[in-house]
Amino acid sequence: MRKILTLIILIAFNICSAQTDIYTEIYQNADSLNIKGKVGILENQVYKIADSLSVKHPMEYFKASAELLKERKFNEASFLYYLGYFRYRYFNSSNPNYQASGDGALAGAFSSMLGEPVKMYLHCNVENFISILNLTVEYMKSNDYTFYSKEKDLEKYNLQLINASTVVEDLKLKKNKYKKEWKKERKKFEKLLKDNIE
Repeated sequence: MRKILTLIILIAFNICSAQTDIYTEIYQNADSLNIKGKVGILENQVYKIADSLSVKHPMEYFKASAELLKERKFNEASFLYYLGYFRYRYFNSSNPNYQASGDGALAGAFSSMLGEPVKMYLHCNVENFISILNLTVEYMKSNDYTFYSKEKDLEKYNLQLINASTVVEDLKLKKNKYKKEWKKERKKFEKLLKDNIE
């Protein structure tokens, strides 16, 4: 557990040490998605990464997502983040050896640390957010999680598919509401960034 916590701290340091830069790049990349025709587009390599992670503990999805964030591959990082998020939830809900102080705390730490930049990026373009979540759901439907197969608890595996699909439907139904909320959040955050630079 100590090695895992050290790893979390190192990943957090790598992301946080250049926070101002990454946040600026997050906004620039998100703003250019429509212009570049990249809404909901993933590099094929991310599917190979996802396939290779299928045999590993769910925390590996978060580690891979962090690496992609460092490479400024935000769509791919978001896809792996949510794939890891839902697979970790499935693993924790169905694993008979689950311990809140172990995998529960670890999932929460990764989710919190990586969730901030991923959500900040996805909140800039709701259509892209919907597309990335749809791609995640489709991947989960088509690809079993070999490390902890859906056959061990199909009901709980399918519950994660339902949860992800519910988020997609909510985003679609309340698109304008979220756009307004997230625009306000962004203005506040950009002001904080500007104040910190000055």
